[in-house]
Amino acid sequence: MKINEIFNIPKECEVGSKIPKKQFYENANLKTRDKSIFTDNIHKILWCYSLKEENIRITEYKDSIRDYKEVEIFHVSLKKADKINRIADVILRTITYPTLIIFQFNNKIQLFVAHKKEHLSDSSKVTLEEIISTEWIDLENLDNIDKKLFESLQLENLSFSNFYKFYSDIVDNINVYNASKAVGRDLALGVKLSPDEIKEIKDEIDRINDEISLKRNQSKKETQFNKQMEFNIEIHNLQEEIKKLEGRLV
Repeated sequence: MKINEIFNIPKECEVGSKIPKKQFYENANLKTRDKSIFTDNIHKILWCYSLKEENIRITEYKDSIRDYKEVEIFHVSLKKADKINRIADVILRTITYPTLIIFQFNNKIQLFVAHKKEHLSDSSKVTLEEIISTEWIDLENLDNIDKKLFESLQLENLSFSNFYKFYSDIVDNINVYNASKAVGRDLALGVKLSPDEIKEIKDEIDRINDEISLKRNQSKKETQFNKQMEFNIEIHNLQEEIKKLEGRLV
């Protein structure tokens, strides 16, 4: 599967410009250590598409905190799959408008999005909300949940009301995808929960799993049998909490 097949975006929206890596790290005033993250890990940054009212007939959106005049899509081909979260953070902060970044390493891709708000003290800057990303998706070994994500990101399945709703649909679809992957089934089918509710449950499951990992590590270091048993009971109770949360997604 090629990148342009995922979204089926009209040619009128195509930019196809290679962006120098230094344009990002110089604009972000990065330290030498962070600059090396770009030079060592990135092969090429391509500005693929710019969706604007005049080329896709989606209305601009503006309120007291957001100004969504357009949506950008970038493709970042990688030399190695390292420091991606940091790279995504820099790129998303540098680009003024809401952006979808597609990272690619060999035949795998990872999607990153984040809603943006106007900076309270500097109108030339933006404030990122939570950065949302997928796991690595193997384009040569797609499962049904992967295919459903790509289907949900086709233009005809996204809102054309305005750019905020359009971009929100992309974010929501990725959140539902992430939760679907976590429970092993497509939550877009038959689940009477909003994308926000699904994300909230997924985040809580992730938090509990992190707590379980911590307690397992603590248990391994514990020499007293009774303390080990306490950890095992706590882990079991946390696992039961996860089952209850997953039950809400059925």
